[in-house]
Amino acid sequence: SLRTVPREVLLNAAFPLEVGQEYPIDELIARLTAAGYSRCGMVEGSGQFAVRGGIIDIFPPTFFAEGGEETDGKPKPIRIELFGDEVDRIGVFDVESQRFLFHVDAVEFPPAREVLPTKEALEGIRAAISAHFARSKNENACREMVSEVAAIDTCLQNGDTDLKFADKYISLIYPERVCLLDYFDDRSLVLVRSMGAVNERLASFERQISTTVTDLLEGGTIAAKHAEYACPVARYKGFLSENVTVYLDSLLQGL
Repeated sequence: SLRTVPREVLLNAAFPLEVGQEYPIDELIARLTAAGYSRCGMVEGSGQFAVRGGIIDIFPPTFFAEGGEETDGKPKPIRIELFGDEVDRIGVFDVESQRFLFHVDAVEFPPAREVLPTKEALEGIRAAISAHFARSKNENACREMVSEVAAIDTCLQNGDTDLKFADKYISLIYPERVCLLDYFDDRSLVLVRSMGAVNERLASFERQISTTVTDLLEGGTIAAKHAEYACPVARYKGFLSENVTVYLDSLLQGL
């Protein structure tokens, strides 16, 4: 399974807003930035936010609201109207017309991206690239690393986390080696169907990851110790043995 954001980081990055709640605008902007949202002049797509006086438009990747209506299934931006530091009104609006579609009492904002590098993580990535650059004799790789360092410096100067190639350095951002399996509670019920097909997919996944890592290492832009993007298949097999696993194929054969 691919490495991903630790569960605690994901939960801490999400945050709710509700009408009547006090939330200083500077703190809200900082919270959105830390959650991977990019500031812009006018929101047009997922993961963006815009500030105009006491109005903040936020376009979450998914929409969770209380007290509202169902949308048409497409992502919709949220408009927060502040009166001082108090949330005065929350509404879902249309990007093109800029008109409210309906109002809600509260909304939960998830992170805009899976990989959320902190300032410390960005500095760590920069140091790792610089160290690898000092040892490299590959001119093309050196040019790419110079470009990456420049992008990191821009993020550090602007105080944002919108690093386009953050996934490449996920092992430095999340050294915990977490994957989707870590999101399950202990002794979860696991249903497995077509175990043969599952094993084939796992083998194909391992080959794909191996090819990706080989290409990166041959490109010379990352050290081998940082090019770890997936947990071993043994983690999956251990997960099945540690939980309550029902193999549906065996169950159906017994009927």
